[in-house]
Amino acid sequence: MRANLLAPFLLLTLPALAITTALPAGADEIPGSAFTSGNWAGAAETDANGAFLDCYAYVTYGSGEQFYISLYGDDTVTVYLTQTGVTFTPGQNYPASMMIEIGYPIVGTAYAASDTFIAFSLNGLDDSLDYFSQGFYFRLLGVGIDQALDIHGIGGALAQARACLVTHNTVVASAAEASRFDAVA
Repeated sequence: MRANLLAPFLLLTLPALAITTALPAGADEIPGSAFTSGNWAGAAETDANGAFLDCYAYVTYGSGEQFYISLYGDDTVTVYLTQTGVTFTPGQNYPASMMIEIGYPIVGTAYAASDTFIAFSLNGLDDSLDYFSQGFYFRLLGVGIDQALDIHGIGGALAQARACLVTHNTVVASAAEASRFDAVA
């Protein structure tokens, strides 16, 4: 839709920015785990069987885009994106490049986690958190979302999500086991 790099910045300056949560089907927030950091919010959650799933941080932009970042106990991080009007075929893979404005893009495979969410997973929790914390704009190219998303404040949100993971991770869950956004409307 928009390729203008200033558009995401302008979105954060608008009072229309709303933070809402869309928990995956069968997932439940762990009581007392919720946190906020600027425009970001997050929590720990369990799967349908009550086992720890992940700790995540997210932001929802005024025009409907959603950016989630999930931290899993198996030392992986997964980014989930959705954009109004963009749909995917669940399970389909896409060659993609994930990038912020500093450093080189990370080339890999994105996958459709549902008909509305695209995901990109990384190994190495600490290195991944460092990567995201150094930038202000995020792009995932090759998946039909040609937009730079403003991720100002992600460093504080990721620090809280990391602390959440240390506190609540009692079993190892992985992105492969978690169908995080199945049936999310």
